Amino acid sequence: SEASLLRLLRMLRLLKLIKLARIGKLMNRVDLDYPVWARIFGLVKNLVPMLYLGHVFGCFFFYFSQDEFHTVIEQKEIEDQARTTWIIENFGYPPSSSHYVPWKTTNSQKYIASIYWAFTTMTTVGYGDISATTVAERIFACIGMVVGGF
Repeated sequence: SEASLLRLLRMLRLLKLIKLARIGKLMNRVDLDYPVWARIFGLVKNLVPMLYLGHVFGCFFFYFSQDEFHTVIEQKEIEDQARTTWIIENFGYPPSSSHYVPWKTTNSQKYIASIYWAFTTMTTVGYGDISATTVAERIFACIGMVVGGF
């Protein structure tokens, strides 16, 4: 049938992963021939995934901090100013809020704050100046701490 043929074609694409085995041989050769470059490559090999993970965690932390992830109770408390979020503390209320005050904030500043949270959480330092205050943020923060522990 067409579905089984499609599955077979997808499985054949997995054969491309065999090429990754060559990278191990290449790394052993670089390690023996160029020990300084092997150390630099080892550093880069550890740094790139950490930077990528920090980027992903920062983006998701900001994403889960949006209004649509607040519970009804949290949303009411935020509107009554009984609760605040890290975005409100650092960047003010959103334009949809009745408490909105125009604030010159760029997406770059929000991205840097999110990345800062991600790295302080993953390294288990967690300074506390940017804290998870809503249920969605806290759940994601727990995931970040677990992943950062590995």
